[in-house]
Amino acid sequence: MDTDRKSKYIFRKDGTYDYKFKCYSIYENYGTPRYKFYSKNDTLWLDFKYKYPQIDGKIVTQRDKAAIQINGDYLTKVTFKKGAGINNHIDEYSTWIKDITSPRRILDCKNNMTFVIPTNFYGNLWIAFNQPSGEIVEYDSIGREILRIPESGKHLTQLPENAFAVANKCYNIISTDSLSMNYNQIPFIDINEMIDSTFINNYERYAIVYGFNQYPRERINQIFGKSITGNVLKIYIGSNNISKK
Repeated sequence: MDTDRKSKYIFRKDGTYDYKFKCYSIYENYGTPRYKFYSKNDTLWLDFKYKYPQIDGKIVTQRDKAAIQINGDYLTKVTFKKGAGINNHIDEYSTWIKDITSPRRILDCKNNMTFVIPTNFYGNLWIAFNQPSGEIVEYDSIGREILRIPESGKHLTQLPENAFAVANKCYNIISTDSLSMNYNQIPFIDINEMIDSTFINNYERYAIVYGFNQYPRERINQIFGKSITGNVLKIYIGSNNISKK
Protein backbone atom coordinates (compact mmCIF):
# COMPACT_ATOMS: atom_id res chain seq x y z
CA MET A 1 0.00 0.00 0.00
CA ASP A 2 1.13 3.58 -0.43
CA THR A 3 2.31 5.68 2.50
CA ASP A 4 -1.08 7.35 3.07
CA ARG A 5 -2.77 3.91 3.01
CA LYS A 6 -5.38 4.91 0.42
CA SER A 7 -4.07 2.87 -2.51
CA LYS A 8 -2.96 -0.74 -2.69
CA TYR A 9 -1.45 -3.13 -5.23
CA ILE A 10 -2.14 -6.84 -4.86
CA PHE A 11 0.43 -8.91 -6.79
CA ARG A 12 -0.38 -12.59 -7.33
CA LYS A 13 2.05 -15.39 -8.11
CA ASP A 14 0.25 -16.16 -11.41
CA GLY A 15 1.32 -12.80 -12.88
CA THR A 16 -2.00 -11.01 -12.33
CA TYR A 17 -2.55 -8.05 -10.03
CA ASP A 18 -5.23 -5.75 -8.72
CA TYR A 19 -5.03 -2.04 -7.95
CA LYS A 20 -7.38 -0.64 -5.32
CA PHE A 21 -8.10 2.92 -4.27
CA LYS A 22 -9.98 3.31 -1.00
CA CYS A 23 -10.98 -0.37 -1.22
CA TYR A 24 -12.42 0.02 -4.74
CA SER A 25 -10.89 -2.15 -7.47
CA ILE A 26 -10.01 0.11 -10.40
CA TYR A 27 -9.69 -2.47 -13.19
CA GLU A 28 -12.04 -5.32 -12.19
CA ASN A 29 -14.69 -4.38 -14.78
CA TYR A 30 -12.24 -4.28 -17.68
CA GLY A 31 -10.46 -7.62 -17.55
CA THR A 32 -7.60 -8.99 -15.49
CA PRO A 33 -4.46 -6.83 -15.41
CA ARG A 34 -1.07 -8.51 -15.57
CA TYR A 35 2.44 -7.65 -14.43
CA LYS A 36 6.00 -8.89 -14.78
CA PHE A 37 9.41 -8.04 -13.35
CA TYR A 38 12.49 -7.82 -15.54
CA SER A 39 16.02 -6.45 -15.37
CA LYS A 40 17.51 -4.06 -17.94
CA ASN A 41 20.60 -1.82 -17.80
CA ASP A 42 21.28 -2.75 -14.16
CA THR A 43 17.78 -1.60 -13.19
CA LEU A 44 14.82 -3.66 -11.98
CA TRP A 45 11.60 -2.81 -13.86
CA LEU A 46 7.94 -3.56 -13.22
CA ASP A 47 5.71 -3.82 -16.29
CA PHE A 48 1.95 -3.24 -15.99
CA LYS A 49 -0.60 -4.32 -18.63
CA TYR A 50 -4.26 -3.47 -18.14
CA LYS A 51 -7.46 -2.38 -19.88
CA TYR A 52 -9.14 0.92 -19.12
CA PRO A 53 -11.78 3.14 -20.79
CA GLN A 54 -10.82 6.22 -22.77
CA ILE A 55 -12.73 9.52 -22.81
CA ASP A 56 -14.89 8.23 -25.70
CA GLY A 57 -15.79 5.13 -23.67
CA LYS A 58 -13.70 2.74 -25.74
CA ILE A 59 -11.89 0.09 -23.71
CA VAL A 60 -8.24 -0.14 -24.73
CA THR A 61 -5.22 -2.09 -23.53
CA GLN A 62 -2.59 0.06 -21.89
CA ARG A 63 0.93 -0.70 -20.79
CA ASP A 64 3.01 1.17 -18.22
CA LYS A 65 6.40 0.49 -16.70
CA ALA A 66 8.26 1.69 -13.66
CA ALA A 67 11.80 1.41 -12.39
CA ILE A 68 11.66 -0.08 -8.92
CA GLN A 69 13.86 -0.55 -5.88
CA ILE A 70 12.98 -3.15 -3.24
CA ASN A 71 14.26 -2.59 0.27
CA GLY A 72 12.92 -5.13 2.74
CA ASP A 73 9.15 -4.56 2.93
CA TYR A 74 9.35 -1.26 1.03
CA LEU A 75 9.08 -0.81 -2.73
CA THR A 76 9.99 2.50 -4.40
CA LYS A 77 8.45 3.06 -7.84
CA VAL A 78 9.64 5.64 -10.40
CA THR A 79 7.64 6.31 -13.56
CA PHE A 80 8.69 8.28 -16.60
CA LYS A 81 6.98 10.68 -18.99
CA LYS A 82 5.99 9.44 -22.44
CA GLY A 83 6.78 11.22 -25.67
CA ALA A 84 9.50 11.84 -28.23
CA GLY A 85 12.65 13.11 -26.56
CA ILE A 86 11.30 12.93 -22.97
CA ASN A 87 11.30 9.18 -22.25
CA ASN A 88 14.11 9.67 -19.73
CA HIS A 89 12.24 12.43 -17.89
CA ILE A 90 10.94 11.37 -14.50
CA ASP A 91 7.20 11.72 -14.03
CA GLU A 92 6.48 10.58 -10.47
CA TYR A 93 8.04 8.61 -7.64
CA SER A 94 6.28 6.87 -4.77
CA THR A 95 7.05 4.49 -1.93
CA TRP A 96 4.85 1.47 -1.21
CA ILE A 97 4.81 -0.56 2.01
CA LYS A 98 3.91 -4.23 2.42
CA ASP A 99 0.59 -4.59 4.24
CA ILE A 100 1.93 -6.31 7.35
CA THR A 101 2.01 -5.41 11.03
CA SER A 102 5.65 -4.31 11.29
CA PRO A 103 7.19 -3.57 7.88
CA ARG A 104 10.97 -3.21 7.86
CA ARG A 105 13.66 -1.81 5.63
CA ILE A 106 17.36 -1.07 5.76
CA LEU A 107 17.86 2.68 6.14
CA ASP A 108 21.06 2.86 4.13
CA CYS A 109 21.53 6.56 3.47
CA LYS A 110 25.23 6.73 4.27
CA ASN A 111 25.97 8.49 0.99
CA ASN A 112 23.41 11.28 1.34
CA MET A 113 23.78 14.12 -1.11
CA THR A 114 23.71 17.58 0.46
CA PHE A 115 22.01 20.65 -0.99
CA VAL A 116 23.70 23.78 0.34
CA ILE A 117 21.43 26.83 -0.04
CA PRO A 118 22.34 30.52 0.37
CA THR A 119 21.91 32.19 3.75
CA ASN A 120 18.41 33.61 4.21
CA PHE A 121 17.21 32.20 0.88
CA TYR A 122 13.44 31.85 0.42
CA GLY A 123 11.60 30.71 -2.69
CA ASN A 124 12.03 28.02 -5.34
CA LEU A 125 15.22 26.05 -5.93
CA TRP A 126 15.74 24.43 -9.32
CA ILE A 127 18.39 21.72 -9.73
CA ALA A 128 19.05 20.47 -13.28
CA PHE A 129 20.87 17.13 -13.21
CA ASN A 130 23.09 15.40 -15.75
CA GLN A 131 24.05 18.63 -17.54
CA PRO A 132 27.23 18.35 -19.66
CA SER A 133 28.01 22.04 -19.03
CA GLY A 134 26.97 21.91 -15.37
CA GLU A 135 29.09 22.31 -12.26
CA ILE A 136 31.58 19.56 -11.52
CA VAL A 137 30.39 17.43 -8.61
CA GLU A 138 31.94 18.29 -5.23
CA TYR A 139 32.38 15.65 -2.52
CA ASP A 140 32.90 15.85 1.23
CA SER A 141 35.52 13.88 3.15
CA ILE A 142 33.46 10.68 3.20
CA GLY A 143 32.34 10.75 -0.43
CA ARG A 144 28.93 12.43 -0.19
CA GLU A 145 27.93 14.71 -3.07
CA ILE A 146 27.60 18.42 -2.28
CA LEU A 147 25.49 20.66 -4.51
CA ARG A 148 25.94 24.36 -3.75
CA ILE A 149 22.94 26.36 -4.93
CA PRO A 150 23.73 29.96 -6.04
CA GLU A 151 21.78 33.06 -4.98
CA SER A 152 19.63 32.73 -8.10
CA GLY A 153 18.23 29.44 -6.79
CA LYS A 154 19.09 27.74 -10.11
CA HIS A 155 21.82 25.11 -10.27
CA LEU A 156 23.12 23.00 -13.15
CA THR A 157 25.16 19.95 -12.17
CA GLN A 158 26.92 17.15 -13.99
CA LEU A 159 25.66 14.76 -11.29
CA PRO A 160 23.08 12.25 -12.63
CA GLU A 161 19.75 12.32 -10.82
CA ASN A 162 18.92 9.64 -8.26
CA ALA A 163 15.14 9.43 -7.99
CA PHE A 164 15.31 6.54 -5.52
CA ALA A 165 17.43 8.64 -3.15
CA VAL A 166 15.01 11.57 -3.41
CA ALA A 167 11.97 9.33 -2.92
CA ASN A 168 13.51 7.81 0.22
CA LYS A 169 14.79 11.17 1.54
CA CYS A 170 18.45 10.21 1.32
CA TYR A 171 19.66 13.81 1.24
CA ASN A 172 20.26 16.81 3.48
CA ILE A 173 19.36 20.47 2.98
CA ILE A 174 21.55 22.95 4.85
CA SER A 175 22.41 26.65 4.71
CA THR A 176 25.82 28.11 3.86
CA ASP A 177 26.10 29.52 7.38
CA SER A 178 25.77 26.06 8.93
CA LEU A 179 28.18 23.98 6.86
CA SER A 180 30.35 22.42 9.58
CA MET A 181 31.04 19.07 11.14
CA ASN A 182 27.96 19.41 13.35
CA TYR A 183 25.52 21.29 11.14
CA ASN A 184 21.75 21.31 11.60
CA GLN A 185 19.85 20.52 8.45
CA ILE A 186 16.80 22.44 7.31
CA PRO A 187 13.71 20.27 7.97
CA PHE A 188 12.08 19.01 4.79
CA ILE A 189 9.03 17.08 3.65
CA ASP A 190 7.65 15.74 0.41
CA ILE A 191 4.88 17.72 -1.31
CA ASN A 192 2.39 14.93 -0.50
CA GLU A 193 3.01 15.22 3.23
CA MET A 194 1.25 17.60 5.62
CA ILE A 195 2.90 20.48 7.48
CA ASP A 196 1.76 20.83 11.08
CA SER A 197 2.83 22.76 14.16
CA THR A 198 5.21 20.00 15.25
CA PHE A 199 7.22 20.15 12.02
CA ILE A 200 9.05 23.45 12.54
CA ASN A 201 9.35 26.41 14.88
CA ASN A 202 7.66 29.68 13.90
CA TYR A 203 10.84 31.32 12.62
CA GLU A 204 12.54 28.24 11.24
CA ARG A 205 12.98 27.67 7.53
CA TYR A 206 11.59 24.51 5.99
CA ALA A 207 11.84 22.82 2.60
CA ILE A 208 9.10 21.23 0.52
CA VAL A 209 10.39 18.83 -2.13
CA TYR A 210 8.05 18.97 -5.12
CA GLY A 211 9.74 16.29 -7.22
CA PHE A 212 11.09 16.22 -10.76
CA ASN A 213 9.89 18.01 -13.89
CA GLN A 214 6.94 19.79 -12.31
CA TYR A 215 6.50 22.15 -15.26
CA PRO A 216 6.41 21.69 -19.05
CA ARG A 217 9.86 21.67 -20.62
CA GLU A 218 9.24 25.04 -22.29
CA ARG A 219 8.66 26.62 -18.87
CA ILE A 220 11.77 24.95 -17.42
CA ASN A 221 13.83 26.28 -20.31
CA GLN A 222 12.49 29.78 -19.60
CA ILE A 223 13.44 29.48 -15.92
CA PHE A 224 17.04 28.61 -16.78
CA GLY A 225 17.22 30.82 -19.86
CA LYS A 226 18.52 27.92 -21.94
CA SER A 227 17.56 24.49 -23.19
CA ILE A 228 17.59 21.87 -20.41
CA THR A 229 17.58 18.22 -21.46
CA GLY A 230 17.87 16.44 -18.10
CA ASN A 231 15.66 15.99 -15.07
CA VAL A 232 14.96 19.08 -12.95
CA LEU A 233 14.16 18.88 -9.24
CA LYS A 234 12.08 21.62 -7.59
CA ILE A 235 12.44 22.45 -3.89
CA TYR A 236 10.59 25.28 -2.13
CA ILE A 237 12.21 27.03 0.85
CA GLY A 238 9.70 28.74 3.15
CA SER A 239 9.11 29.82 6.75
CA ASN A 240 6.27 29.82 9.25
CA ASN A 241 7.10 33.47 9.88
CA ILE A 242 4.77 35.27 7.43
CA SER A 243 7.10 38.26 7.15
CA LYS A 244 9.80 35.97 5.82
CA LYS A 245 7.76 34.50 2.98
